Amino acid sequence: MNTDYLKRLYHAYFLYYCFFFLHESFMEKAKGGSDQFGRKWHPLSMSTLSRKYYRSRPKTAAKTKGRLTPELTRMWRGIYYSKLKKGKSSVEAAQIAWAIVKAKGGLTGLPPEFLEKVLINIETHTLEKSLRPGTINIREARYTPRPNQQATIDGAGNYQIGSTVPYASEVNEQRPYLQKNDPIIGLAKAQAKAKIKEIIDGQLRKKSMADDNKKRAKRRT
Repeated sequence: MNTDYLKRLYHAYFLYYCFFFLHESFMEKAKGGSDQFGRKWHPLSMSTLSRKYYRSRPKTAAKTKGRLTPELTRMWRGIYYSKLKKGKSSVEAAQIAWAIVKAKGGLTGLPPEFLEKVLINIETHTLEKSLRPGTINIREARYTPRPNQQATIDGAGNYQIGSTVPYASEVNEQRPYLQKNDPIIGLAKAQAKAKIKEIIDGQLRKKSMADDNKKRAKRRT
């Protein structure tokens, strides 16, 4: 393996791991949790939760009024955020808030089974899919991005990663999934270097074994 090949292979693995860790972080935050760097997104608003729920229901489902009065809306928000501050998860906080508001006359209590499945920043999965890692062709030392994925790197190591989905930048401003000097980049570099080292060590072991076999064959003759 020559130096140019290893450099291109490193760049391919770097891009792969950028999206591997980026997607992993995205999904953890989408579920209402924190990524490995402790970052999380602010939860969905009550109106968004309500809209997602009523859109997800079968057309044959019984119709109910899905609106709260301004007073009950303020109450829901107050309860929800106070429970978050006390250590409750977004699902638990929402369940408590809905139960109290419903008891006060609200008609939009959302079922727990829905709240457990609802995801932040995911509606059609178009953006989420564009952040999944692509594939690596080891023989050609080349990374192939997924659809709607921006993944380029030049010989000097200057890279551009992200999503080309039209609304990606707007989403990233509201709930950041890729920031300037994101720690994910450092993690991807370290993982790519480890992968290249693993490949080089493997090749050296093979060469060493081949040399030993030649020596043994020579002694037998």
